Amino acid sequence: MTKAELNQLRFDWKVAVCLGDRETQVLPCWFKTCIPGLDACEGFIQGCHWLKRQTVEGFIGRQLFGPGSDYVQLAAWDPRSGVPGCEKHHTRFDSQRQPTLVVPRELVPTTVEMFCADWGLEQKLEERSPPGRICPECEEVPGVYGGRCWECRERSMA
Repeated sequence: MTKAELNQLRFDWKVAVCLGDRETQVLPCWFKTCIPGLDACEGFIQGCHWLKRQTVEGFIGRQLFGPGSDYVQLAAWDPRSGVPGCEKHHTRFDSQRQPTLVVPRELVPTTVEMFCADWGLEQKLEERSPPGRICPECEEVPGVYGGRCWECRERSMA
C-alpha cells in the first residue's frame, strides 16, 4: 500500500466515522448520546477507535497476516472500528492517565461488534468493554467505574 493510498484510507475512515451518511453535518458525540448522565462535551468531534489502532495493528500483524501486510492497515482503518466523540470523552476513553471512561459490553455499537468478529478481535473487545455491572447506589449499568457509576462516584466525592 502506498503512502497516498494509506492517507486516503485514513481520510475515508474519519469521514465515515464522523459524518456517517450525512454530507455536511458532523454526527454528535457517541459517548454523550449513548451513556446516560455523562458530563458535557468539550472540543471538536473526532473519530475514536474503539480498540486502540495500535492494538488492532499489533494483533492483526502478529496473529493473522504478518507485519507490513495491507490487511493490517485495512483492519486498523475499517470504519466499523470507530465512533464519533468529542475531544474530552475521546481522551477519557483512551487515556491511561485520566480516569478511563468505561463502556460496558451491553452498550458497544453493533458495528464495532461486527468489526471485532470479522477480524478475530472478540477477546480484545471483552478486555476493552467488559460486561457491565450494576451500580450499587442507583442500580444503573452505564459508565460503571470502581463498582459505582460516574454520577454516584462524583456525588460521593463532593
